[in-house]
Amino acid sequence: MREKLPENRGRRGRASTGTYIVSSRALSYVPERVPFDFARDLFPYLLRLGKRICEFPSRGYWKDIGSLPDYFAANFDMKNGAPFPAAGHIFRPHSRPVNGSLVAEGAKIRGRVRNCIIGECAVVESTARLESCIVLPGETVSVSACGCIIGRDFSADPLLSGVNLRNVDNSSNIFHLFASIDL
Repeated sequence: MREKLPENRGRRGRASTGTYIVSSRALSYVPERVPFDFARDLFPYLLRLGKRICEFPSRGYWKDIGSLPDYFAANFDMKNGAPFPAAGHIFRPHSRPVNGSLVAEGAKIRGRVRNCIIGECAVVESTARLESCIVLPGETVSVSACGCIIGRDFSADPLLSGVNLRNVDNSSNIFHLFASIDL
């Protein structure tokens, strides 16, 4: 068993996708107050001890979303029809297409959007021109952007991994980007 390796990206095979059912006995091997990763540390250790680890194979879509580029790509994979399981983040059963964009229930589009993903109850003001952007639920956008993830006080360009904080005094909302993901 090996954790996902960069050289295996895009290959077919099995991957640990982050949903674990672990016995309390297995958790007793996890040291306190020390960084310890299940896939890189605990599972190999248990195997070295001769412990049994079981798997549940699934043929569904899978993508690591631990980086901005991967999160961005996974959202557009879903928008474009990847066979995701039920998701509760931006994509809602009552989303509607608007100019090649996916617009969630309750969102208001006053500006121009093209190939975007607009979260539930978000607002795109008339001054905004968005292309290939993700607007998080409940956010209001009044500026133009291309290829960004946009939140209340930040916009992130996932390809450059750059984050532009619009409100330096209160920049904590960038953490909503990952806190709100529950794919």
